[in-house]
Amino acid sequence: MTILALISTFIVLLITEIIPQNIKTLKRSEFNVPTYNAEDSADVIGRGGEEFLFVRKNKSQYQAALDCRKSYFAKLVTIDNLELALFLADTLAQSEFRFDNLWTSGKATEPEEEKETEKNELVWFWQGDLEKPHRISDIVLNILKNSSVDFDFVIHRTHCLAFGRKQHSQVLFQDIDCRAKRAYICQRWYGEQTIGNSTHAGWIKLGERLYKIFPDLISWNEGEARCKEHDAESNLAVVTGSQTRELGRLMKISRPSIEMAFVGAKCNETFCTFREGNAKIPIDFTEYKSGEAAEYLPEIRDFSCLAIDQHKTVSTAVQVNCYRKLPYICYKMVRPPFFERTYKDYFFDEYAYRLFLTQATWEQAKLRCEVLVEEYQGRLVEITDKLISKHLLYIMSDNYTTIGHIWIGGQFDIGQEKWIWTHTNKEVDMSVLNWVVNKTYFQDFSDINLCLNMDRENPYVILHYGTACYARQNFVCGYTSQDLRRMQRDEYLGIIPTVY
Repeated sequence: MTILALISTFIVLLITEIIPQNIKTLKRSEFNVPTYNAEDSADVIGRGGEEFLFVRKNKSQYQAALDCRKSYFAKLVTIDNLELALFLADTLAQSEFRFDNLWTSGKATEPEEEKETEKNELVWFWQGDLEKPHRISDIVLNILKNSSVDFDFVIHRTHCLAFGRKQHSQVLFQDIDCRAKRAYICQRWYGEQTIGNSTHAGWIKLGERLYKIFPDLISWNEGEARCKEHDAESNLAVVTGSQTRELGRLMKISRPSIEMAFVGAKCNETFCTFREGNAKIPIDFTEYKSGEAAEYLPEIRDFSCLAIDQHKTVSTAVQVNCYRKLPYICYKMVRPPFFERTYKDYFFDEYAYRLFLTQATWEQAKLRCEVLVEEYQGRLVEITDKLISKHLLYIMSDNYTTIGHIWIGGQFDIGQEKWIWTHTNKEVDMSVLNWVVNKTYFQDFSDINLCLNMDRENPYVILHYGTACYARQNFVCGYTSQDLRRMQRDEYLGIIPTVY
Protein backbone atom coordinates (compact mmCIF):
# COMPACT_ATOMS: atom_id res chain seq x y z
CA MET A 1 0.00 0.00 0.00
CA THR A 2 1.42 3.38 -0.95
CA ILE A 3 2.04 6.17 1.58
CA LEU A 4 -0.71 8.24 -0.09
CA ALA A 5 -3.21 5.40 0.34
CA LEU A 6 -2.25 5.02 4.00
CA ILE A 7 -2.81 8.72 4.60
CA SER A 8 -6.22 8.58 2.84
CA THR A 9 -7.28 5.61 4.98
CA PHE A 10 -6.21 7.42 8.16
CA ILE A 11 -8.27 10.51 7.25
CA VAL A 12 -11.36 8.38 6.53
CA LEU A 13 -11.00 6.67 9.91
CA LEU A 14 -10.74 10.04 11.64
CA ILE A 15 -13.90 11.32 9.97
CA THR A 16 -15.94 8.14 10.61
CA GLU A 17 -14.74 7.38 14.13
CA ILE A 18 -13.76 10.62 15.87
CA ILE A 19 -16.14 13.19 14.47
CA PRO A 20 -19.47 11.33 15.01
CA GLN A 21 -18.61 11.08 18.71
CA ASN A 22 -18.53 14.86 18.92
CA ILE A 23 -21.29 15.78 16.45
CA LYS A 24 -24.24 14.34 18.33
CA THR A 25 -27.61 15.58 19.48
CA LEU A 26 -27.46 17.79 22.55
CA LYS A 27 -29.41 16.30 25.42
CA ARG A 28 -31.22 18.37 27.96
CA SER A 29 -30.14 17.69 31.52
CA GLU A 30 -32.78 16.59 33.99
CA PHE A 31 -33.05 17.79 37.57
CA ASN A 32 -33.38 14.88 39.98
CA VAL A 33 -34.79 14.86 43.49
CA PRO A 34 -35.07 11.80 45.72
CA THR A 35 -38.79 11.16 45.30
CA TYR A 36 -39.62 12.23 41.76
CA ASN A 37 -38.09 13.86 38.71
CA ALA A 38 -39.09 17.46 38.18
CA GLU A 39 -39.05 18.44 34.52
CA ASP A 40 -37.17 21.64 35.30
CA SER A 41 -35.79 23.40 38.35
CA ALA A 42 -35.62 26.84 39.90
CA ASP A 43 -33.70 28.33 42.81
CA VAL A 44 -35.93 30.46 45.03
CA ILE A 45 -34.81 33.30 47.30
CA GLY A 46 -36.94 35.72 49.32
CA ARG A 47 -36.59 39.45 49.83
CA GLY A 48 -39.13 41.48 51.75
CA GLY A 49 -42.54 40.14 50.76
CA GLU A 50 -41.38 38.77 47.42
CA GLU A 51 -39.81 35.63 46.01
CA PHE A 52 -37.36 35.56 43.10
CA LEU A 53 -37.04 32.34 41.13
CA PHE A 54 -33.85 31.74 39.14
CA VAL A 55 -35.13 29.32 36.51
CA ARG A 56 -32.68 26.90 34.87
CA LYS A 57 -34.39 26.65 31.50
CA ASN A 58 -33.25 28.18 28.24
CA LYS A 59 -36.05 30.09 26.50
CA SER A 60 -36.61 33.22 24.45
CA GLN A 61 -37.82 36.23 26.44
CA TYR A 62 -41.40 35.75 25.26
CA GLN A 63 -41.35 32.04 26.18
CA ALA A 64 -39.78 32.88 29.55
CA ALA A 65 -42.57 35.36 30.36
CA LEU A 66 -45.20 32.72 29.51
CA ASP A 67 -43.45 30.08 31.60
CA CYS A 68 -43.21 32.40 34.63
CA ARG A 69 -47.00 32.73 34.53
CA LYS A 70 -47.91 29.14 33.66
CA SER A 71 -45.38 27.16 35.71
CA TYR A 72 -44.56 29.46 38.63
CA PHE A 73 -47.59 31.80 38.92
CA ALA A 74 -45.24 34.73 38.69
CA LYS A 75 -44.08 37.39 36.23
CA LEU A 76 -40.76 37.98 34.52
CA VAL A 77 -38.72 40.13 36.91
CA THR A 78 -38.73 43.93 36.88
CA ILE A 79 -35.50 45.34 38.36
CA ASP A 80 -36.49 48.97 38.84
CA ASN A 81 -33.98 50.06 41.48
CA LEU A 82 -30.29 49.63 42.21
CA GLU A 83 -30.84 47.99 45.62
CA LEU A 84 -32.76 45.09 44.02
CA ALA A 85 -30.17 44.83 41.25
CA LEU A 86 -27.33 44.55 43.79
CA PHE A 87 -29.30 41.95 45.78
CA LEU A 88 -29.86 39.79 42.68
CA ALA A 89 -26.25 40.17 41.52
CA ASP A 90 -25.03 39.06 44.95
CA THR A 91 -27.44 36.12 44.83
CA LEU A 92 -26.06 35.09 41.45
CA ALA A 93 -22.50 35.34 42.78
CA GLN A 94 -23.34 32.90 45.58
CA SER A 95 -25.37 30.49 43.42
CA GLU A 96 -24.34 27.60 41.19
CA PHE A 97 -25.56 29.43 38.09
CA ARG A 98 -22.92 29.65 35.38
CA PHE A 99 -24.88 31.79 32.92
CA ASP A 100 -23.71 35.12 31.53
CA ASN A 101 -27.13 36.66 31.89
CA LEU A 102 -30.80 35.96 32.55
CA TRP A 103 -33.95 37.43 31.08
CA THR A 104 -35.82 40.28 32.74
CA SER A 105 -39.08 41.86 31.54
CA GLY A 106 -37.28 44.79 29.87
CA LYS A 107 -37.81 45.36 26.17
CA ALA A 108 -37.02 48.16 23.71
CA THR A 109 -39.03 49.65 20.88
CA GLU A 110 -37.93 51.89 18.07
CA PRO A 111 -39.08 55.50 18.68
CA GLU A 112 -41.82 56.61 16.31
CA GLU A 113 -42.09 60.37 16.72
CA GLU A 114 -40.77 60.93 20.20
CA LYS A 115 -39.19 64.34 20.56
CA GLU A 116 -37.30 63.30 23.66
CA THR A 117 -35.20 60.69 21.84
CA GLU A 118 -32.16 61.62 19.79
CA LYS A 119 -30.26 59.77 17.10
CA ASN A 120 -33.01 57.17 16.83
CA GLU A 121 -32.29 55.82 20.34
CA LEU A 122 -34.28 52.85 21.58
CA VAL A 123 -37.10 53.38 24.07
CA TRP A 124 -36.90 50.87 26.93
CA PHE A 125 -39.87 49.63 29.01
CA TRP A 126 -40.48 47.14 31.80
CA GLN A 127 -43.22 44.72 30.72
CA GLY A 128 -43.55 42.61 33.87
CA ASP A 129 -47.09 43.87 34.27
CA LEU A 130 -48.39 43.48 30.74
CA GLU A 131 -51.25 45.91 31.34
CA LYS A 132 -49.03 48.72 32.58
CA PRO A 133 -45.59 48.77 30.94
CA HIS A 134 -43.46 51.61 32.28
CA ARG A 135 -40.19 53.28 31.36
CA ILE A 136 -36.91 51.85 32.58
CA SER A 137 -35.06 54.18 34.95
CA ASP A 138 -32.01 56.20 33.93
CA ILE A 139 -29.88 54.29 36.48
CA VAL A 140 -30.53 51.01 34.67
CA LEU A 141 -30.08 52.61 31.24
CA ASN A 142 -26.72 54.09 32.24
CA ILE A 143 -25.48 50.66 33.36
CA LEU A 144 -26.81 49.20 30.09
CA LYS A 145 -25.08 51.88 28.01
CA ASN A 146 -21.74 51.32 29.74
CA SER A 147 -21.82 47.53 29.39
CA SER A 148 -23.18 47.05 25.85
CA VAL A 149 -21.40 46.46 22.57
CA ASP A 150 -22.81 47.84 19.32
CA PHE A 151 -23.16 44.87 16.99
CA ASP A 152 -24.06 47.15 14.09
CA PHE A 153 -23.44 44.44 11.50
CA VAL A 154 -26.49 42.44 12.73
CA ILE A 155 -29.74 43.20 10.89
CA HIS A 156 -33.35 42.43 11.88
CA ARG A 157 -32.36 42.32 15.54
CA THR A 158 -34.81 42.69 18.43
CA HIS A 159 -33.81 44.21 21.77
CA CYS A 160 -34.58 42.74 25.19
CA LEU A 161 -32.97 43.34 28.56
CA ALA A 162 -30.92 40.65 30.28
CA PHE A 163 -29.46 40.89 33.77
CA GLY A 164 -26.14 39.50 34.92
CA ARG A 165 -23.02 40.26 36.89
CA LYS A 166 -19.34 40.88 36.29
CA GLN A 167 -16.36 40.58 38.60
CA HIS A 168 -18.41 38.44 40.96
CA SER A 169 -21.24 40.73 42.12
CA GLN A 170 -21.18 43.93 40.07
CA VAL A 171 -24.48 44.70 38.34
CA LEU A 172 -24.67 44.19 34.58
CA PHE A 173 -27.53 44.87 32.15
CA GLN A 174 -27.24 43.76 28.51
CA ASP A 175 -29.15 44.36 25.30
CA ILE A 176 -29.73 40.85 23.91
CA ASP A 177 -31.72 39.67 20.91
CA CYS A 178 -35.16 38.66 22.26
CA ARG A 179 -34.98 35.33 20.42
CA ALA A 180 -31.81 34.25 22.23
CA LYS A 181 -32.26 31.34 24.63
CA ARG A 182 -31.47 32.28 28.21
CA ALA A 183 -32.29 31.29 31.77
CA TYR A 184 -34.56 33.82 33.50
CA ILE A 185 -35.77 35.32 36.76
CA CYS A 186 -39.42 35.16 37.81
CA GLN A 187 -40.89 37.38 40.53
CA ARG A 188 -43.95 36.85 42.73
CA TRP A 189 -45.39 37.79 46.12
CA TYR A 190 -45.24 35.25 48.95
CA GLY A 191 -48.31 33.02 48.96
CA GLU A 192 -49.62 34.50 45.73
CA GLN A 193 -52.47 32.24 44.59
CA THR A 194 -54.75 32.32 41.59
CA ILE A 195 -57.29 29.85 40.24
CA GLY A 196 -55.42 27.07 38.54
CA ASN A 197 -52.29 27.05 40.70
CA SER A 198 -50.78 23.58 40.93
CA THR A 199 -49.30 22.20 44.13
CA HIS A 200 -45.82 21.90 42.60
CA ALA A 201 -43.93 24.22 40.25
CA GLY A 202 -43.43 22.57 36.88
CA TRP A 203 -44.55 19.11 35.82
CA ILE A 204 -43.86 16.01 37.93
CA LYS A 205 -42.24 13.26 35.85
CA LEU A 206 -43.24 9.69 36.68
CA GLY A 207 -42.15 7.18 34.08
CA GLU A 208 -43.12 8.46 30.63
CA ARG A 209 -45.85 10.75 31.96
CA LEU A 210 -45.83 14.29 33.37
CA TYR A 211 -48.36 15.26 36.08
CA LYS A 212 -49.72 18.36 37.78
CA ILE A 213 -52.00 18.33 40.84
CA PHE A 214 -54.54 21.16 41.19
CA PRO A 215 -56.41 21.89 44.47
CA ASP A 216 -59.39 23.75 42.91
CA LEU A 217 -62.73 22.02 43.58
CA ILE A 218 -64.47 21.25 40.28
CA SER A 219 -66.50 18.46 38.62
CA TRP A 220 -64.91 15.75 36.43
CA ASN A 221 -66.08 17.39 33.17
CA GLU A 222 -64.80 20.78 34.36
CA GLY A 223 -61.48 19.15 35.22
CA GLU A 224 -61.10 17.77 31.70
CA ALA A 225 -61.70 21.25 30.25
CA ARG A 226 -59.43 22.94 32.81
CA CYS A 227 -56.52 20.62 31.94
CA LYS A 228 -56.78 21.81 28.33
CA GLU A 229 -56.69 25.42 29.53
CA HIS A 230 -53.47 24.77 31.45
CA ASP A 231 -51.81 23.01 28.53
CA ALA A 232 -53.34 22.13 25.16
CA GLU A 233 -51.55 18.73 25.25
CA SER A 234 -52.85 17.71 28.69
CA ASN A 235 -55.92 15.79 29.88
CA LEU A 236 -57.19 14.40 33.15
CA ALA A 237 -54.57 11.94 34.30
CA VAL A 238 -53.97 8.39 33.21
CA VAL A 239 -52.53 6.69 36.30
CA THR A 240 -51.29 3.10 36.44
CA GLY A 241 -49.26 0.94 38.80
CA SER A 242 -46.87 2.67 41.21
CA GLN A 243 -47.84 6.09 39.85
CA THR A 244 -50.96 5.86 42.03
CA ARG A 245 -48.96 5.50 45.23
CA GLU A 246 -46.50 8.24 44.28
CA LEU A 247 -49.21 10.74 43.34
CA GLY A 248 -51.06 9.88 46.54
CA ARG A 249 -47.93 10.64 48.55
CA LEU A 250 -47.46 13.96 46.74
CA MET A 251 -51.12 14.84 47.37
CA LYS A 252 -50.55 14.29 51.08
CA ILE A 253 -47.37 16.35 51.46
CA SER A 254 -48.53 19.19 49.19
CA ARG A 255 -49.92 22.45 50.54
CA PRO A 256 -52.83 22.48 50.65
CA SER A 257 -52.86 18.76 51.46
CA ILE A 258 -55.27 16.86 49.21
CA GLU A 259 -57.19 13.75 50.25
CA MET A 260 -58.96 12.91 47.00
CA ALA A 261 -58.53 14.05 43.38
CA PHE A 262 -60.13 13.24 40.03
CA VAL A 263 -58.16 11.30 37.41
CA GLY A 264 -59.16 10.59 33.83
CA ALA A 265 -61.10 7.29 33.98
CA LYS A 266 -64.88 6.96 33.65
CA CYS A 267 -66.98 3.90 34.41
CA ASN A 268 -70.05 2.43 32.67
CA GLU A 269 -72.10 -0.63 33.52
CA THR A 270 -69.30 -3.17 33.13
CA PHE A 271 -65.86 -1.58 33.41
CA CYS A 272 -63.80 1.57 34.04
CA THR A 273 -61.29 2.80 31.44
CA PHE A 274 -58.68 5.43 30.87
CA ARG A 275 -58.25 6.88 27.40
CA GLU A 276 -54.72 7.59 26.20
CA GLY A 277 -54.66 8.84 22.62
CA ASN A 278 -56.76 6.38 20.63
CA ALA A 279 -56.17 3.56 23.12
CA LYS A 280 -58.47 2.44 25.92
CA ILE A 281 -56.80 1.23 29.11
CA PRO A 282 -59.17 -0.89 31.29
CA ILE A 283 -58.78 -0.53 35.03
CA ASP A 284 -57.35 -3.50 36.89
CA PHE A 285 -58.33 -2.68 40.47
CA THR A 286 -55.88 -5.27 41.82
CA GLU A 287 -53.16 -2.75 40.92
CA TYR A 288 -54.45 -0.54 43.70
CA LYS A 289 -54.35 -3.17 46.46
CA SER A 290 -51.81 -2.21 49.14
CA GLY A 291 -51.56 -2.23 52.92
CA GLU A 292 -54.89 -1.56 54.58
CA ALA A 293 -56.58 -1.56 51.15
CA ALA A 294 -55.75 -5.21 50.39
CA GLU A 295 -59.41 -6.19 50.74
CA TYR A 296 -60.58 -3.34 48.51
CA LEU A 297 -62.09 -4.69 45.28
CA PRO A 298 -65.04 -2.46 44.39
CA GLU A 299 -68.06 -3.36 42.34
CA ILE A 300 -68.37 -1.25 39.21
CA ARG A 301 -70.85 1.58 39.71
CA ASP A 302 -72.66 2.77 36.60
CA PHE A 303 -71.65 6.18 35.17
CA SER A 304 -69.18 7.08 37.88
CA CYS A 305 -65.76 8.72 37.63
CA LEU A 306 -62.46 7.65 39.12
CA ALA A 307 -60.47 9.49 41.80
CA ILE A 308 -57.30 8.76 43.77
CA ASP A 309 -57.97 8.56 47.50
CA GLN A 310 -55.06 8.70 49.94
CA HIS A 311 -55.03 7.94 53.67
CA LYS A 312 -51.80 7.69 55.66
CA THR A 313 -49.55 5.44 53.54
CA VAL A 314 -52.39 3.98 51.43
CA SER A 315 -53.47 5.22 48.01
CA THR A 316 -56.47 3.63 46.27
CA ALA A 317 -58.68 4.22 43.26
CA VAL A 318 -62.29 4.97 44.17
CA GLN A 319 -65.43 5.59 42.13
CA VAL A 320 -67.25 8.84 42.84
CA ASN A 321 -70.12 10.84 41.42
CA CYS A 322 -68.83 12.73 38.35
CA TYR A 323 -70.61 15.92 39.52
CA ARG A 324 -68.87 15.91 42.86
CA LYS A 325 -66.47 18.83 43.38
CA LEU A 326 -62.89 17.60 43.88
CA PRO A 327 -59.31 18.62 43.15
CA TYR A 328 -57.98 17.12 39.93
CA ILE A 329 -54.77 15.80 38.35
CA CYS A 330 -53.71 16.61 34.78
CA TYR A 331 -51.10 14.80 32.74
CA LYS A 332 -49.33 14.76 29.39
CA MET A 333 -46.83 12.42 27.80
CA VAL A 334 -43.10 13.06 27.84
CA ARG A 335 -42.20 14.20 24.37
CA PRO A 336 -39.83 11.83 22.57
CA PRO A 337 -36.34 13.19 21.91
CA PHE A 338 -35.95 14.96 18.61
CA PHE A 339 -33.03 15.77 16.38
CA GLU A 340 -31.66 19.20 17.02
CA ARG A 341 -28.91 20.61 14.88
CA THR A 342 -25.70 20.92 16.80
CA TYR A 343 -24.52 23.89 14.78
CA LYS A 344 -25.79 27.33 13.86
CA ASP A 345 -24.91 29.43 10.80
CA TYR A 346 -24.29 33.19 10.74
CA PHE A 347 -23.95 35.61 7.83
CA PHE A 348 -22.50 39.15 8.08
CA ASP A 349 -22.10 40.68 4.60
CA GLU A 350 -19.38 38.65 2.84
CA TYR A 351 -18.39 36.82 6.06
CA ALA A 352 -20.04 33.57 7.13
CA TYR A 353 -19.51 31.25 10.09
CA ARG A 354 -20.73 27.89 11.39
CA LEU A 355 -20.68 27.59 15.19
CA PHE A 356 -20.59 24.01 16.47
CA LEU A 357 -22.36 23.49 19.80
CA THR A 358 -20.60 20.17 20.31
CA GLN A 359 -17.06 20.16 21.68
CA ALA A 360 -13.87 18.81 20.16
CA THR A 361 -10.11 18.96 20.49
CA TRP A 362 -8.31 21.51 18.28
CA GLU A 363 -7.23 18.85 15.76
CA GLN A 364 -10.76 17.40 15.55
CA ALA A 365 -12.23 20.89 15.11
CA LYS A 366 -9.77 21.70 12.31
CA LEU A 367 -10.53 18.41 10.56
CA ARG A 368 -14.29 18.98 10.85
CA CYS A 369 -14.07 22.47 9.32
CA GLU A 370 -11.94 21.21 6.43
CA VAL A 371 -14.33 18.44 5.34
CA LEU A 372 -14.98 19.15 1.63
CA VAL A 373 -12.54 22.06 1.88
CA GLU A 374 -11.82 22.14 -1.84
CA GLU A 375 -15.52 22.57 -2.64
CA TYR A 376 -16.57 25.05 0.05
CA GLN A 377 -13.29 26.51 1.38
CA GLY A 378 -14.13 25.85 5.02
CA ARG A 379 -11.46 26.29 7.68
CA LEU A 380 -11.15 26.74 11.42
CA VAL A 381 -11.82 30.47 11.59
CA GLU A 382 -8.80 32.78 11.23
CA ILE A 383 -8.87 36.33 12.65
CA THR A 384 -7.20 38.56 10.09
CA ASP A 385 -8.91 41.79 11.13
CA LYS A 386 -10.65 43.12 14.23
CA LEU A 387 -14.10 42.91 12.64
CA ILE A 388 -13.85 39.10 12.64
CA SER A 389 -13.18 39.17 16.40
CA LYS A 390 -16.30 41.30 16.82
CA HIS A 391 -18.33 38.85 14.74
CA LEU A 392 -17.11 35.98 16.94
CA LEU A 393 -17.87 37.94 20.12
CA TYR A 394 -21.46 38.35 18.94
CA ILE A 395 -21.72 34.65 18.09
CA MET A 396 -20.38 33.69 21.53
CA SER A 397 -22.37 36.17 23.66
CA ASP A 398 -25.53 37.25 21.86
CA ASN A 399 -26.28 33.84 20.44
CA TYR A 400 -29.29 31.75 21.56
CA THR A 401 -26.77 29.94 23.72
CA THR A 402 -23.70 31.37 25.45
CA ILE A 403 -20.18 30.15 24.69
CA GLY A 404 -17.16 30.82 26.89
CA HIS A 405 -14.28 29.59 24.71
CA ILE A 406 -13.84 28.63 21.05
CA TRP A 407 -11.05 27.16 19.00
CA ILE A 408 -9.69 29.36 16.21
CA GLY A 409 -7.29 28.37 13.44
CA GLY A 410 -3.92 29.41 14.85
CA GLN A 411 -1.15 27.17 16.15
CA PHE A 412 2.35 27.81 17.49
CA ASP A 413 5.07 26.65 15.10
CA ILE A 414 7.90 25.50 17.39
CA GLY A 415 10.44 25.41 14.56
CA GLN A 416 9.75 28.99 13.44
CA GLU A 417 8.94 30.11 17.01
CA LYS A 418 5.88 32.04 15.90
CA TRP A 419 2.09 31.70 15.70
CA ILE A 420 0.70 30.89 12.26
CA TRP A 421 -2.75 30.50 10.71
CA THR A 422 -2.70 26.86 9.64
CA HIS A 423 -5.07 27.19 6.66
CA THR A 424 -3.16 29.99 4.93
CA ASN A 425 0.22 29.30 6.60
CA LYS A 426 0.56 33.04 7.32
CA GLU A 427 1.95 34.51 10.52
CA VAL A 428 -0.66 35.68 13.01
CA ASP A 429 -0.82 39.47 13.18
CA MET A 430 -0.84 40.11 16.94
CA SER A 431 -2.01 43.71 16.39
CA VAL A 432 -5.54 42.48 15.51
CA LEU A 433 -5.76 40.20 18.58
CA ASN A 434 -6.18 41.07 22.24
CA TRP A 435 -3.30 38.84 23.27
CA VAL A 436 -2.93 37.68 26.86
CA VAL A 437 0.80 38.08 27.44
CA ASN A 438 2.53 35.25 29.29
CA LYS A 439 4.72 36.99 31.88
CA THR A 440 5.85 33.76 33.50
CA TYR A 441 7.25 30.68 31.81
CA PHE A 442 7.08 27.10 33.06
CA GLN A 443 8.33 24.73 30.39
CA ASP A 444 6.25 21.70 31.37
CA PHE A 445 3.11 23.85 31.33
CA SER A 446 3.65 26.49 28.65
CA ASP A 447 5.03 24.12 26.00
CA ILE A 448 1.68 22.32 25.67
CA ASN A 449 -0.36 25.52 25.11
CA LEU A 450 0.19 25.51 21.38
CA CYS A 451 -3.34 25.95 19.96
CA LEU A 452 -5.11 29.28 19.62
CA ASN A 453 -8.23 29.97 21.62
CA MET A 454 -10.64 32.90 21.86
CA ASP A 455 -12.07 33.73 25.28
CA ARG A 456 -14.20 36.53 26.68
CA GLU A 457 -14.92 37.97 30.10
CA ASN A 458 -17.22 40.51 31.79
CA PRO A 459 -18.71 39.50 29.19
CA TYR A 460 -17.61 41.59 26.18
CA VAL A 461 -13.84 41.74 26.72
CA ILE A 462 -12.14 39.70 24.00
CA LEU A 463 -9.08 37.60 24.94
CA HIS A 464 -6.79 35.50 22.75
CA TYR A 465 -4.20 33.03 24.02
CA GLY A 466 -2.80 29.58 23.46
CA THR A 467 -4.06 26.60 25.40
CA ALA A 468 -3.69 22.80 25.42
CA CYS A 469 -4.68 21.35 22.04
CA TYR A 470 -6.26 18.27 23.64
CA ALA A 471 -8.84 20.35 25.54
CA ARG A 472 -12.40 19.95 24.27
CA GLN A 473 -14.40 23.07 23.51
CA ASN A 474 -16.72 24.65 20.94
CA PHE A 475 -15.35 25.83 17.62
CA VAL A 476 -16.25 28.03 14.65
CA CYS A 477 -15.63 27.31 10.97
CA GLY A 478 -15.14 30.26 8.63
CA TYR A 479 -16.44 30.61 5.04
CA THR A 480 -17.37 33.27 2.55
CA SER A 481 -21.12 33.91 2.53
CA GLN A 482 -21.33 32.57 -1.02
CA ASP A 483 -19.59 29.29 -0.13
CA LEU A 484 -21.67 28.62 2.99
CA ARG A 485 -24.92 29.38 1.09
CA ARG A 486 -23.89 26.81 -1.53
CA MET A 487 -23.07 24.33 1.22
CA GLN A 488 -26.49 24.87 2.86
CA ARG A 489 -28.20 24.36 -0.51
CA ASP A 490 -26.30 21.14 -1.20
CA GLU A 491 -27.09 19.84 2.31
CA TYR A 492 -30.77 20.60 1.74
CA LEU A 493 -30.77 18.82 -1.64
CA GLY A 494 -28.93 15.81 -0.21
CA ILE A 495 -25.90 16.29 -2.43
CA ILE A 496 -23.74 16.20 0.70
CA PRO A 497 -24.77 14.78 4.11
CA THR A 498 -26.05 17.12 6.79
CA VAL A 499 -24.29 16.64 10.13
CA TYR A 500 -26.52 17.00 13.21
